[in-house]
Amino acid sequence: MNAPARPFSPWWPWLQRTALAAGIVTLGLALGLTLWDAQRLPLTVALVAVAFALLLVTLDPLLGLAAWIAISPFAPFWNLDIHLGAGIPDLALARLAAGWAVILLLAQAARRRRRLALPNLLDVTLLLFGAAIVLSGLSSVYGASAGVQAAFDAYLLPFLAYVLARNLVQTPAAARLVLLTLVIIGAYLAFLVLQEQATGRVLFALDTVQFTYGTGLRRVVSLLGNPVFFGIPLAFSVVACLLLLTTEKRRLAQGLIVLLMLAFVVAAFYTYNRASWAGVALAVVVLSAFFGRLRRTLLPALVMLTLVGVLSWPILSQQPIIEERLADEASVEDRLNNVTVSLALWRQAPLFGIGYASFGLAALDQGLLPRIAKYVPAPHNSYLFVLTSGGLLALIPYLLSFAVIAFDLWRFGRRAPPGAAAPRVLHSMIAGGWAILLIMLGTSLTYDVATGTLTSLMFYFFMGAVYGMAEHAAARA
Repeated sequence: MNAPARPFSPWWPWLQRTALAAGIVTLGLALGLTLWDAQRLPLTVALVAVAFALLLVTLDPLLGLAAWIAISPFAPFWNLDIHLGAGIPDLALARLAAGWAVILLLAQAARRRRRLALPNLLDVTLLLFGAAIVLSGLSSVYGASAGVQAAFDAYLLPFLAYVLARNLVQTPAAARLVLLTLVIIGAYLAFLVLQEQATGRVLFALDTVQFTYGTGLRRVVSLLGNPVFFGIPLAFSVVACLLLLTTEKRRLAQGLIVLLMLAFVVAAFYTYNRASWAGVALAVVVLSAFFGRLRRTLLPALVMLTLVGVLSWPILSQQPIIEERLADEASVEDRLNNVTVSLALWRQAPLFGIGYASFGLAALDQGLLPRIAKYVPAPHNSYLFVLTSGGLLALIPYLLSFAVIAFDLWRFGRRAPPGAAAPRVLHSMIAGGWAILLIMLGTSLTYDVATGTLTSLMFYFFMGAVYGMAEHAAARA
């Protein structure tokens, strides 16, 4: 017996989404009209932003994930977070969007509309590290509530981005959206760097100290507060541009990608940050090893630039960019001294650490570092940050997670079949995974990833996409 015909069945999903969109928009407008006054304006903006974010995640989880990663740095400036008062965790836009996306995935899996990725070794290492770093937040010198929230935002939110991307990115179109997200982030970061260097005006100003390097090299602080927080994401964006170039065939699009990539490189240069320069160089060198087309173009250019630099060194060596940044030994000595201080603090609690982000205040209280007005010292090394915060209980799974990523990238590369369009995209994403992993590992020696949340979000978002593509291809093989 035939089932009764449903005249609206072809349009039913569209009608559901339209009704949901209309309901959330109506709710947002109603809240705005109800709460509108000068004192309640921040809360009104936050409620409407949350409503639209949850709507976007509901309609398209991957697009919603990409959107909240891209706009997360602007949340404090656009009143996108709901503040609930001292001692109560804020309803931050990123936390709500990530949580809602996880709930949606679990609901779809329960209804058998989606098959979730099976747990793997990387999940285990991230889970162990996440538990250890949150535990370190309970003993933070800033208090248990602040410590746990800071640890969650710095590490667990990026881990959720990895989990979501791993389950959502399975097609070349989805992988392209991930790359475009990194390019969009690079575009606004490059604009902010170049704008601040050109005009001296700080947009989206944080409560941070503005100063110059040496005699007149400006230290950019717009939006993120530190040049290195611009430089490493810009290096990731260079990777995304190069990967897009490997598959893009339209001349106009290729030209636009090249222009954007040049803007990212110039902006990274004007951060005057050596880790950023190293990150961009790694992006070019690693991807050139994977793609002959890039190798034939980029490596000769690098050789020519190196030759020009050697021949003009007598002149270049007198420039501030060389004397006060590239050849600056004071910052190197500070970082080496931080190694000694970090190990001294770690020995006080080798297994569990001294508490999340407690390095600076503990070192000052114990007289291990000199006091400087309005400055709390940091290890300037992600591995030392983890070691002092959570001890060996945190550092061991943290290092293991990167080792597992490297092993999996090697394994994915061995199994990736050549030929068709989708395997070519997978090969491109695996190559990008190697570049981004090496950038992350190398630059983590010189700064604290925990204080650059955007860097971690981009890193784990991309890695989740690589895992999603590779595992989906293996399942179909």
